[in-house]
Amino acid sequence: MAGSVDLIQRGFAGVETRADTLHLNPYWPDGAGALELGLTYRGHSLTLSVQDGRIQVCAAPGAHRPIRVHCRGETRTIGPGGGVTFPLRESPS
Repeated sequence: MAGSVDLIQRGFAGVETRADTLHLNPYWPDGAGALELGLTYRGHSLTLSVQDGRIQVCAAPGAHRPIRVHCRGETRTIGPGGGVTFPLRESPS
């Protein structure tokens, strides 16, 4: 069962930690519905939601230091109670 969770976190949600940053590289197939999962990173309780062409990361309230989240070439910082949203696919140039 733990292998299934790992497949979803790393394979479909693309969750990795590198250089004090939470990296996301989601690959969620079209038509697969929504994916929502909870995880803890640097003391933050986070909810990742992949749906409607975007990935959203929301942090629960608390007293933790802000964290960096990187997705699709962009890095943003979120603090307790905050959130960020990234598009699933890069916009065509």
